[in-house]
Formats: sequence, C-alpha cells, structure tokens
Amino acid sequence: MKDLTKRSTEDLKEAPPITKEEADKRRAEITKYYESQIPHLKVHAEYEQLMASIEESRAKRLQSQAFLANAYEAMDASEDEDTKKKEK
Repeated sequence: MKDLTKRSTEDLKEAPPITKEEADKRRAEITKYYESQIPHLKVHAEYEQLMASIEESRAKRLQSQAFLANAYEAMDASEDEDTKKKEK
C-alpha cells in the first residue's frame, strides 16, 4: 500500500486530468461537507465564547479579591499605627 502523504511530483504528473464535470462534482461534495459541519462549528463557537466569558469572570473575581485583600491589609496597618500612637 502506497503512503499517500509522501506523494512525489512525479505521482502528480501521472494523475489524469479531471473533467469539468468531475471538478464540479468534487466541488459540490466539498461544499456539502462544509455545510454539514456548520451546525457543529456554531455549537463549538458558542462553547468557546462561554468558556472565555467564564475565564473573564474568574479573572475579575480574583482581581477584586486581591484589591480587597490589599485594602484590608492597609486598614489593619493603619489601625496598628493608631494603636501604637495611643500607647505612647
């Protein structure tokens, strides 16, 4: 059995030319195949959009948590300084 992935230019030269009818038939088959894949691709695109939205929400949540943690840390540090000043 011949490996079709390793076709040489000689093999291509040996291939008989196709007629206009054969080319039209192949083109129609390819178009039919692409059209049959569109519903699957639409579902996949929707899936990818939803995943991107989820990832964006996660990133925003983490950013908010980091902001709050920094704010609370700054408040604690300020309270510690006030406590030290009052003790003096």
